[in-house]
Amino acid sequence: MKKLVVLAVALLAVLGLITYQAHAETNISELYDRQEKAHQCAEMMREMGYESGSWLQQLALKQMGIEWHECQDKIDAELAEQAEEAAAETAEAEAEAEVDAESALIEEEVQEEEQQLTSLGVYWLTAYTWTGNTMANGQYPYVGAVACNSIPLGTRIYIDGMGEYVVCDRVGNSGRIVDIYMDTYDECVQFGSKKAEVFRVD
Repeated sequence: MKKLVVLAVALLAVLGLITYQAHAETNISELYDRQEKAHQCAEMMREMGYESGSWLQQLALKQMGIEWHECQDKIDAELAEQAEEAAAETAEAEAEAEVDAESALIEEEVQEEEQQLTSLGVYWLTAYTWTGNTMANGQYPYVGAVACNSIPLGTRIYIDGMGEYVVCDRVGNSGRIVDIYMDTYDECVQFGSKKAEVFRVD
């Protein structure tokens, strides 16, 4: 008899703890913990024969099932809320990235509009690489530098289909030639020679 009283008191204490927690603000880990406690308590009551016991015992067992499902509903709601927040953050980040990309494109278009290109005519394009000497402007060669006799040193030029360069050196041959600096001999060989229209960037 005394043993049953002790078990009843312990059961009531567990029920009281779970009921109190059910009304408290909890996080998912606490909800999982409450589920586990409800499950363990229900298993203990089943072992004690509560399923076929008195109505009070059956009610106590039923309460464990209610508690378990209430926890699951709260867990599902919390996970759904977290998923919505994550989706909203992702959508916001994508929208910001799209706006940034559009702004960058607009800025690039504005810069292109602001840059006026004056055609200097068609030139022969050749390529050269490191010789160990400085260029006519006193600098060592670098990618983006070109040599040309008919265009003033320091002039920014745009070569159609290739991009922007700066005239930093002079070539040994006369005529309308733009000699483009490249890092390696193989690049120069692969480039060969070709014609393209050259513009002055004003």
